[in-house]
Amino acid sequence: MSHQSLTDARQRYHPGLFRSFFQGSFPCSTACRTPGKRLDMVISSGHDMLLEKDYAALAEQHLLTARDGARWHLIEKIPGQYDWQSFLPMVDAARRQQMEIIWELAHFGYPDHLNIWKAEFVDHFSRFARAMAQLMRDQGIERPFFTPVNQISFWSWAGADVAWFNPHAAQRGKELKRQLVRASLAAIHAIREVYPGGAFCTD
Repeated sequence: MSHQSLTDARQRYHPGLFRSFFQGSFPCSTACRTPGKRLDMVISSGHDMLLEKDYAALAEQHLLTARDGARWHLIEKIPGQYDWQSFLPMVDAARRQQMEIIWELAHFGYPDHLNIWKAEFVDHFSRFARAMAQLMRDQGIERPFFTPVNQISFWSWAGADVAWFNPHAAQRGKELKRQLVRASLAAIHAIREVYPGGAFCTD
């Protein structure tokens, strides 16, 4: 494509949904690769210590939208009690750098006190989603984006067909997929109680 064609294409493009067409993304999986041993990618990548620099680096490249995640296992260590100290610094840093974040609520991980196969898992996730949405509303976030459950199909296969990570099951992939869909839909309904116009991304 010629330089003139690229220029014409840029002039024709007017972003409507996201702040930037090209987007950044930070690894925020929190899967337990073996029972009781969690790999928190936000920590292992150093992102939790470099929030300001990471978001600023994207902004310098005009990448104004990015995916990042709230780590549910840290926020709800005690059932029904939410500790946002791992999440609020992300919200604050994104605001300072004028970054638009697509927030993941569950990226292969969940609190240790929950059994993912039980109905209570869906209820807990719904309440967590609503509490997170309310926190963001209280923080002045007007137009949030959410991915309630990240990569449902892969999680179902890896976690419940071949036991690569939690819940470390075999031949239960379809069952887990149904449960994750239930949880995702419940979270969407809960978030819309706070943000009727909230937007959701799935993959």
